[in-house]
Amino acid sequence: MMDKLEVSQPLALLMGAFALFAAVWLLVEVARLRRIAAGAAFAEHMSYVSGGVICLAASVLVGWIAGVLPYGLTPAAARFLSDALVGVSMVLLGIYFVRVRRAIARYLDVLNADAAIARAHIDESASEEQPGV
Repeated sequence: MMDKLEVSQPLALLMGAFALFAAVWLLVEVARLRRIAAGAAFAEHMSYVSGGVICLAASVLVGWIAGVLPYGLTPAAARFLSDALVGVSMVLLGIYFVRVRRAIARYLDVLNADAAIARAHIDESASEEQPGV
């Protein structure tokens, strides 16, 4: 029979600090990308990414709060809340990717339609010039 995996408190705090640092770094990069790519399909919906990252950071904070305030939050409740925040984060990120994919698909449809019109115009111009040659 296998024993349970135990993680020391300092290691857990270190991993939580790493996750929070990563979340802050990601939020800063999202803001910088949004500013640079204003008007682009992926930048228009950046609020979903920001919300997802905030939920991930809050998930880490829930774990810390449960460790610091053991009377306010049971481990099971902390796990439930943390999982809920991760789930909301995934939904927000999923919405972002769906919206960006749709915007790019619309752009490609318009681009293909313009290319088809241009080809038809070139073919029409070529056929009009043929008889006079």
